[in-house]
Amino acid sequence: MKIRELMQSNVVTISEDTLAKDAYELMRTHRLRHLPVVNRENRLAGIVSDRDLLNVAVIFKKHPRSPEEYHIDDALKARDVMTAEPATVSPDHDLGLALDLILGLAISSLPVIEDGKLVGIVTNTDMLLLLKKLSKDL
Repeated sequence: MKIRELMQSNVVTISEDTLAKDAYELMRTHRLRHLPVVNRENRLAGIVSDRDLLNVAVIFKKHPRSPEEYHIDDALKARDVMTAEPATVSPDHDLGLALDLILGLAISSLPVIEDGKLVGIVTNTDMLLLLKKLSKDL
C-alpha cells in the first residue's frame, strides 16, 4: 500500500510566526496532535506536536478546555517550539517505510512531501484505523 492511499490531504498548517498559544488553541479546537509548519511556498519548515506545546505550557487543570485553564508565554512562536527538519515521506513510498520511521524514531506523525511541498500527513492513528479495518476482513 502506498502512503497516498492512507494519508490525510486536508492538513491544517501554521506558519513559523504563529503564536504558540494560538497553535495550542487550534489543536484543541480541531482535536489535532500535530501541526505542520510551512512557509509561504507551502514548504515544510517543521512540525509542532501537542507534546511540544505542553512542554512550554503552564497547565492549571488536567484537561484544559479554555485559554483560562492554561498559559503559554505570549512571546513564543511556532519556530521556538517546533521540530525543524522532521522525518518525512512521499506519497509514493510504501506504507512499510512510514511504519519503520514511526516505530524507529518513536514519533506519531509524518508529513508527506511531494516536489518539495507539503501534500498531506500520515499518523499512527491512520495506521491503527487501517489495521482495525483489515482485522475485520480476516
